[in-house]
Amino acid sequence: MTAKRLTISCLILALILPMTACGNATTLARIGAGFQQAVRGFQGEIASLKASGLLTPEKAQRLERAGRGLTATANALESYLNSLPGVTAGNKAEILGKIAEATSLLSALLQNPDLKGLSPDTLIIKILNFATITLQQAAIAVATINPIVPPKGAVVTDQGVPLSSVKVEIPSVPKGAEKYFK
Repeated sequence: MTAKRLTISCLILALILPMTACGNATTLARIGAGFQQAVRGFQGEIASLKASGLLTPEKAQRLERAGRGLTATANALESYLNSLPGVTAGNKAEILGKIAEATSLLSALLQNPDLKGLSPDTLIIKILNFATITLQQAAIAVATINPIVPPKGAVVTDQGVPLSSVKVEIPSVPKGAEKYFK
């Protein structure tokens, strides 16, 4: 997906997502760690579903493999974001690309046949949706940054808008998933 197309998608989402139940905020500096926590929740819920008999061992094994891929992506996103001093005109498209990659993996998991048939109220689905919305909100926050005109209250240095100054609205952690988000 090109940066222009991603930006347009993010702007459309900016009109739609505020209608979701957003009750919390974080910063771009915490998005990678939050994604890692969501992945741990996904993996924990695979074990719960397997133990309760809702997943066959074969489906659980395939989902565990997908979880390992998500873990690698979450770790890479966290490491990448931690390596940045801030959002600049030069790295904005790359940040959006990294977030889009992670969002794409989550979207693919939500379409995974091994999860089909589970109720949308199942905690594993709620965690995936939570992580997807959170990353989409992060993309919107980054897409709307103009490094020349920083967000209100942000101090811009020659290293751009600090990640800790970029506010990201996120939905409330799904009920029952609090144990994964510390």
